[in-house]
Amino acid sequence: MTSFFTTKITKLSLSLTLLIFFSTHTSCTTSQECKSALSDLTTEVVVGGLSTVITGVPFNVPSIISNVKDALNECNGEIMETLTANASKSNIRLSKKNNDGSFSEVISNNFDVPEIPEAMQAEENYELLITEPGEYQIITLADATSVVDERDENNNASPTVSLGSGKTGAKIASFTVLPNPNFKKAAQAPVVEILSRTIIIK
Repeated sequence: MTSFFTTKITKLSLSLTLLIFFSTHTSCTTSQECKSALSDLTTEVVVGGLSTVITGVPFNVPSIISNVKDALNECNGEIMETLTANASKSNIRLSKKNNDGSFSEVISNNFDVPEIPEAMQAEENYELLITEPGEYQIITLADATSVVDERDENNNASPTVSLGSGKTGAKIASFTVLPNPNFKKAAQAPVVEILSRTIIIK
């Protein structure tokens, strides 16, 4: 009886030990931080340097997509290299403030991005024209259609900001478009036009 009871306890202890080991081991090795080398794309839209924006006058919005070089493997402290990010899509999105304080999206366009080697950047430049005065929000996205296998899939918006609980979200950039007495919007003209877009890998 004593032998049977001891055997049962030993088997139970062994099972619990193995369960704890495999649970811990699995959570570490399957986490994004502990995967083998991957790409990691981030993006930043540069609105702070904008000169005064007025209706009917083109202006430039630079956006930089970076393939972040290397990362610390949080499981074993080693440095994990970055791989070339294959060709993908970027996105630029603008919203206009309504009278009630809410924002409505006025444009959301995807564009082709060539592959970006590790530690390099795709420097985009959008030439925009806005036909209505008001307050606007702008955000750019890297890997907009989620075709790049990345270490961190939550940092593709420009720029990201911590929301607590391990989550991230987009920190929206805002700017104001002033009226232009010398400009009259055509009846069928869109609120925002993308006149051109260039991209350089550096």
